[in-house]
Amino acid sequence: MNLALLGAGDLLIVQLWIRSCKSVIDKGIKSLFHADRKICKTLSVLDVGYMAKITNAVIFTITSAAKALTDLSIGFCDEVTDAAVQMLMDRPNHNSSQL
Repeated sequence: MNLALLGAGDLLIVQLWIRSCKSVIDKGIKSLFHADRKICKTLSVLDVGYMAKITNAVIFTITSAAKALTDLSIGFCDEVTDAAVQMLMDRPNHNSSQL
């Protein structure tokens, strides 16, 4: 899956589920949110659960780039630590029942 192409498109992407995609790594997620793409302004729901290769760095990229994000699923992302979860909790206007 080429996430860079998906992110570069002109589609209005509001929800994206890539749960359990074993071939997606940090680089792919970062390319999705590269530069001020449309997806950065429209994406409100993202599910990256069960992706063992997702790290804190990706969570930081997602939360800093995805301005409309209200729901982020990171369940069973083994490389995500308490530091990333704390950063999510400290995010302005967060709702801990959704993030």
